[in-house]
Amino acid sequence: MEISKSKTSLRSSFLFIFIFLALRPSLAQNDSIQEKKLNFFADTRIRIEEDWNVRGANAVLNEQRTRMRFRFRFGFNYQWSKEIKFGARMRSGVPEDQQSPHWTLGKEFEVYSFKIDRVYIKGEHKNFWWWAGKNDYPFWKQNELFWDDDVVPEGMSLGTKISLGETLDMQPVGGIFISKSAGTFFKDDGIFYGGQLAFIKEFEKSRGTFSSGIFNFRNLLDLNQKPLERNLNYTLWMSSVQYRMNLKYPLTAGLDFVYNLEDYSSVEWISNAGLKDERTGFVTSLSLGSTDQKGDWQVGYRYAQIRKYSVVDYFAQDDWVSWSFPDGTPGTRSSNFQGHEIQAAFAFGPGFNVVTRLYLVQGLKKNNPSDISLESANRFRVDLNIGF
Repeated sequence: MEISKSKTSLRSSFLFIFIFLALRPSLAQNDSIQEKKLNFFADTRIRIEEDWNVRGANAVLNEQRTRMRFRFRFGFNYQWSKEIKFGARMRSGVPEDQQSPHWTLGKEFEVYSFKIDRVYIKGEHKNFWWWAGKNDYPFWKQNELFWDDDVVPEGMSLGTKISLGETLDMQPVGGIFISKSAGTFFKDDGIFYGGQLAFIKEFEKSRGTFSSGIFNFRNLLDLNQKPLERNLNYTLWMSSVQYRMNLKYPLTAGLDFVYNLEDYSSVEWISNAGLKDERTGFVTSLSLGSTDQKGDWQVGYRYAQIRKYSVVDYFAQDDWVSWSFPDGTPGTRSSNFQGHEIQAAFAFGPGFNVVTRLYLVQGLKKNNPSDISLESANRFRVDLNIGF
């Protein structure tokens, strides 16, 4: 079965590349006549990371682990007209784990698979835009502690930019997305829909951004309860503020706050575990510098406190911890923790940099009444990134 899946994945990858190569000459010819444009892009990452002080809920301290990983993505965007474009992308990684496009090296030189993670049609009409399909998270955010960049939602979104003056813009964005289809036209589907309002104010040598939105998740599986099939609703109010000073070395400060408006008092498995009030989260951040041009450098710090049900843990980042779900379910339990992230980066040129990060994490509450101790995790990571 695994061999069959690998062959199918390889055939899909080769077909994707073949279509690119077959279409490129004809599309390039059309470009000169109709001003259409085809762009290819790709990026790769080589990573080495060390995990230590990883303690489970059973109070057992896991062995220290070192591993090398890689990520590879490639795709295209095609400008069909001045207002319409479409695109697609393939990525490495386990298809069932939407949070991570990485494969771990050192498995007897095995052949790695690739899957399509982005395919969309997008329209832009003056200050208004829309897209349909599978595309990047459309709402403004300044980190991945609420939503991982690798989690690509499926559905439709629209937004616009409204000028409120020479230096102030308002950007409303809305969307509806399907996480699990039941074939009943949204009735029993796993649904995510949300709306956000962002304000961007330009000053002489700085910029301020404020955003606030409501994000509703309906009929989502609570993967913490596997193998039981239990659904859960979330209504998350998320607000962020960021201030950037455009100095010789840009200085950026940010704050995020999220609150789950749902009442879990009547949800038996949450109430019995004493987690019904674990519905808030916040992140503070500060960075100096950038990685835009050759020779640029950046240092940064974040403190995060993400309570159990303040985010959908398998849609949020998977960088800080490697805590798993029960029953061997793919994904990372990225909630119920507090911790620190310290970052340093250097740019060899545009799109080519090295980033180091240190994560120090401690669990906030026991996940289950049977847990013996709080979980913990420390991680040091070095990423070498290059792309075009």
